[in-house]
Amino acid sequence: MQEIKLDIYATLVCMVLVLLLGRYVISKVKFLRDYDIPEPVVGGVLVAFFIMLARQFYNFGLQFDSSLKDPLMLTFFITIGLSADFKSLQKGGKMLAVFLLAVAGFVVCQNAVGVSIASLLGVNPLMGLLGGSIALVGG
Repeated sequence: MQEIKLDIYATLVCMVLVLLLGRYVISKVKFLRDYDIPEPVVGGVLVAFFIMLARQFYNFGLQFDSSLKDPLMLTFFITIGLSADFKSLQKGGKMLAVFLLAVAGFVVCQNAVGVSIASLLGVNPLMGLLGGSIALVGG
């Protein structure tokens, strides 16, 4: 397989191009704008799909420099959180409230199952929480 290794500068250029691609696609697709899908997600999914096609059908791959992966992922998730506002939440209305209640119910069930299984296995019940909702909900 032919694989191109990109250094940190080429990787940064690719990241900017992926972001711009996501911005362009969102500007053209109303569905993505209406549901506030982030530009990096749209661009990243498209580029990942094309890279997968290149690898599968043309035996060609890209290897990106990953030294900036952790700080950039942290920045991405921080900016997603900062982009949330009450106006967007109010747009969700009753459906968002129903979704919130359903998620809260599932988290409680997940905690009950995790603590129960941990207790049955003779493990500290807090480990059941760590293996369940704390890890999966993002706490």
